[in-house]
Amino acid sequence: MSSNQIVIKKKSPATRCDICHMSDQFDSDTETCLRCSNVLIPASAIYSPPTMDVRPIDEVKSFQQFASKFIAYSFLAMVGSIFLTILFGLFQILPLAFIFAVLSFFLGGVFIISLGIFVLYMAGTLLASLVQNIYDSLRARS
Repeated sequence: MSSNQIVIKKKSPATRCDICHMSDQFDSDTETCLRCSNVLIPASAIYSPPTMDVRPIDEVKSFQQFASKFIAYSFLAMVGSIFLTILFGLFQILPLAFIFAVLSFFLGGVFIISLGIFVLYMAGTLLASLVQNIYDSLRARS
């Protein structure tokens, strides 16, 4: 059995009204409430389709794994090209040193930009999670 399944161990008759949540005028045999028997409930209150587009957690994790690998590889490529620039500069092979200097410049830009995007994504995910938790706690109170 997976952790997403709910197991009902015991079913008992209702002891209070589902609308007003009071038990003083609720008849548990007929499951009717004298207080709420004339209240009309709109269909939208019974069923409302989900409004938020929630992505599966696997999709989020796969993006995070891809982004972190991309950042790591771009950093390694940048460091490698800087090393080759210095190496070719020491041996005075200037055309190759210039090519790797330009390449390291562009790889450094890719690294900085991808790191910034990833940090913004993670901050947005954290902020969205925080807002969702606040919304859920306020909704549970009402």
